[in-house]
Amino acid sequence: MKKLLLLLGLCCGIGSAQAQFTSPNLGMRFSLNDMVTAGAATLTSGAYVVSQDLTLATTDTLLISTNETIKLGDNIRITIEGTLLINPPDSVKITALNSADKFHTLRFETATGMTPKLSKLKKTIVEHGSGVRVIGAGLEMDSCVVRFNERAAQSGAINVSGNVPVTVTNSKIYKNARAGVSTPANGATVIIRNNWFFENGQEPGLYPQINLGPANAGPIEITGNTIIGINATTNRSGGIAIANLLGSSAITEFLIANNTIRQNSYGVNVTGTNMKGYIKGNLLEGNKVFPDPNAAGSGINFFSSGGPQDIVVSRNIIRDNRWGVTIQSGATVKAGPKPSLGRINPIDTADVGLNQIYNNFTAGTSGHSWDLYNNTTDTIYAQNNIWGTTDTTVIETHIYHKVDNASHGPVIFTPIYKAPATGIRPGIAQNAPALYPNPATDLVKLELNGMVLNEKSNLRFYNNLGQEVLNVQAKGQAGTLEINTSNLPAGLYMYRLENGTKTYTGKLLINR
Repeated sequence: MKKLLLLLGLCCGIGSAQAQFTSPNLGMRFSLNDMVTAGAATLTSGAYVVSQDLTLATTDTLLISTNETIKLGDNIRITIEGTLLINPPDSVKITALNSADKFHTLRFETATGMTPKLSKLKKTIVEHGSGVRVIGAGLEMDSCVVRFNERAAQSGAINVSGNVPVTVTNSKIYKNARAGVSTPANGATVIIRNNWFFENGQEPGLYPQINLGPANAGPIEITGNTIIGINATTNRSGGIAIANLLGSSAITEFLIANNTIRQNSYGVNVTGTNMKGYIKGNLLEGNKVFPDPNAAGSGINFFSSGGPQDIVVSRNIIRDNRWGVTIQSGATVKAGPKPSLGRINPIDTADVGLNQIYNNFTAGTSGHSWDLYNNTTDTIYAQNNIWGTTDTTVIETHIYHKVDNASHGPVIFTPIYKAPATGIRPGIAQNAPALYPNPATDLVKLELNGMVLNEKSNLRFYNNLGQEVLNVQAKGQAGTLEINTSNLPAGLYMYRLENGTKTYTGKLLINR
């Protein structure tokens, strides 16, 4: 009976211009072999080949629970209006039949008048097409790989629109033409957690690796990711960008926390009004790939010419960028975004400062270190922070504000952070530890950022099977801990640092 229904669906779905398959929309669950039986695909040399557009209708489900390869022909699109569930032991690869002839997209959408369905992809590789497109449908991607996708059909390798949240977790997203994850100017909501972004933005330009419009279905979350850019002459990707370019009156809420953002043209850029968010616990360093300091290079940049943003910046490490934090209102110096980088006795209890902002050097004719640049008329609070020195006279020379130009607003940066007598090294806040370089080969360094390891401290590394492969104990260690990783095979590892009651986790990529 199932075969008959599939064959009927195929016959009804063939158009005069190009063959296409549409499932019968009868609440049925299918396998890839069912699709072969119906003529929607062929099985050739162990791979399922799709040479016609394929649509899974609203009430139908396609289940893949074994390791498979699916090859799509030139400009072929798979559209999921129903439910796609992929959960293999190792991987399911969705790729082009010929890598030179890209497929269109793996597309998830909700049919007109229908309730959105939720698809789940685990351990799924999507490559050599235009990536994943989501339009008003539910999607959870976990432990996936999205790579080598071009922008023939869309600008982001994972492109999300509509008012249904989409989640991307524990995945590797790398070497795509433009953004790794993107949403349009009219908005969407994504949760991007614990992923590895590497050298997206292969086309020349300042394309951010995560490029988002406003939120329209709850807060945006970008947490625990590693975002490594392209240190090359023409490929100069940015880190994270969130923008309200169309001037939406709705408030976009976001959290950008505990990310490592390195070697991009810039770290984080927030543009437009009606933004409410927290940027905290991130490591932003070396974001200076683009050579023109007037166009890029900020660890964090805030821009608004239409009014303030309600953003708190705390507990970040911002170092070795062309600029530390830049606050802009446009070509004319006027009231602008007005973020808060720390206040004594704050109304918002998260607004505690504790940022480490230092060694941000603007190359070129100025040849100056600007850790904070206020290019607005607003008063900016940046109290209780660490500036690489406790000498407020030196700190003053690294902050551009009213003291330097009377038409600009002042920066209130005192009092600065004062370290306790014990437990934390002077001038360094006890922030999350940082592991670098990442990716690494034979040696990594753990910057403890004021933490002192004790007899209960352990740093453990786990492979993708959850097996412990390295255990480091360093009682009494402070400052920087060097770790020999020469015996670790190439791959992605999770690490877990336990120090008394505190636990820190992250990811390390080993390249060979």
